Amino acid sequence: MCIFKKSKKETSLAVLSKGVSDYNPFVSEETENDNGSEFKKLSELLNKTEREVKDDCKYYLICKIMSKIGCLVAGYSPTEEELKNKINGLSSFDMGEIAAQPAYFKAIKRLSDKSAKPLKVSAVVDFPFGETSFAAKKTEIKNCVKNGAEDVTVVIPKMVLTDSVKELKKQLKSLKKIKSADIFTAISAEELNESDIKSFLKSVQKFGTGRAAFIFGKTGEGELNEKLGFINKYKNKAKIKIFAGIENVKGAVKVLETGVDGIVTPCAQDICSELVSAAGFKLKEKA
Repeated sequence: MCIFKKSKKETSLAVLSKGVSDYNPFVSEETENDNGSEFKKLSELLNKTEREVKDDCKYYLICKIMSKIGCLVAGYSPTEEELKNKINGLSSFDMGEIAAQPAYFKAIKRLSDKSAKPLKVSAVVDFPFGETSFAAKKTEIKNCVKNGAEDVTVVIPKMVLTDSVKELKKQLKSLKKIKSADIFTAISAEELNESDIKSFLKSVQKFGTGRAAFIFGKTGEGELNEKLGFINKYKNKAKIKIFAGIENVKGAVKVLETGVDGIVTPCAQDICSELVSAAGFKLKEKA
C-alpha cells in the first residue's frame, strides 16, 4: 500500500495517505502467536493482572513513539483555545516537542508551562524556505531564546548551499556560537540530490552544530525514501529531524526506522489518537 500521497496541488509538506492506516504497532507475528505465557510471567513477577501488564507495555510503546514526534504549528492562525486543546491532547504521552513559528512561540510556551504536564516547545525560524536575511534569522533566534526556547530550527535557502560555500560556512559558524539553545540548521529537501545532501551534512558537522533538519515538500514515496536513504548514509554522528506531513502511525514508524532522531508534523495529534485507539485506550475528558 502506498503511504505517501502524490498530489497535483501545492503543499507545504510531504503528505502521507490520509486517514488511519491499517498498521497496528501493538500486533506482530510474535504477539499473534503468543499464548500469553510471557505476560503471565510478568504479571506474577510484578504482582499485576495480565491486562495491567499489557496496558503498561502499550503505554510504554506509545510514549516511545511519541517521544520522537513533534507537532508543527505553522502557516495558520490558531486561537488560544485551539492551542490549549492541542497541548492538553498531546501532553499525556511524552510527545517530543511542539515546534512553533516565532509568531506563536510565546503563547504556546506560556500555555504549555501552565499545563499539568508541560511539553518541550521549540522554535522554527524562517520556515519553510529560509527566504529572509541571515541577520533577520539571528534576531528571531535571539527573541525565541529570550522567550524560553531550548531548541531552535533555522531554515537556510538552498542557494546558500549550492552557490556560496563560503557564505554557508560563515552562517554555520555563526549559529554554532549560540550556546543558549540547541540549533538545528534546516534546508528544504526539494530538488536536493545525493551530492547536495552529502555536502550539507558534511558542512553542518564540520562548521556548524552537528544538528540538521530536512523539510520535505511535494515529494512522492519513491523520492522521499531515496532521500532518507542518502541522509542515513551521510549523517555520521549528526542529529537529524525530518519535517513532513506524516498523518498516520505506519508512516511515522517507517520514517523513524530509517534512523532519524525525530519527526515534526502538523498531524502529531492524529498519530497520537491512532495509537491510543489501536491500544484500546480512551483519553479522559478534561473537566
